[in-house]
Amino acid sequence: MLFEYENLKGHSVFILGAGFSRDYNPAICPLINDFMRVAESGGILEPKGRHANLVTYINQYFGEYRTVNIETVASFLRTSHIPDPTNKYQHHPELYSDLINLIVETVDMIHRSPASSEIKVDYQYFAESLIDFR
Repeated sequence: MLFEYENLKGHSVFILGAGFSRDYNPAICPLINDFMRVAESGGILEPKGRHANLVTYINQYFGEYRTVNIETVASFLRTSHIPDPTNKYQHHPELYSDLINLIVETVDMIHRSPASSEIKVDYQYFAESLIDFR
């Protein structure tokens, strides 16, 4: 997760993998079912502010937002074949965008907080090795 490689045509590439990335900073690197909790504790997720609609939607369809699987929510919000009994499908693109932005901001926060400079070097080396491998 968390390694940015900026020498690929000016684009940043992030390598994701929740279990593998946990060691980057075990205190704040989320697994798939605690991503929202980490985002909230890091001040990124604002359940009563800018993310209120997303949190309400998740609580309504998936249960407790702090333990939801974000992959499941993202897939659900991108699927147009799911009937919406409240006839509010037009809100799905906005909610999906909110979720993606939340993920990006959380990953960025984590990226800036390695457990140590040595672990950051190790992850950077791994990311660069993947780029060189292609």
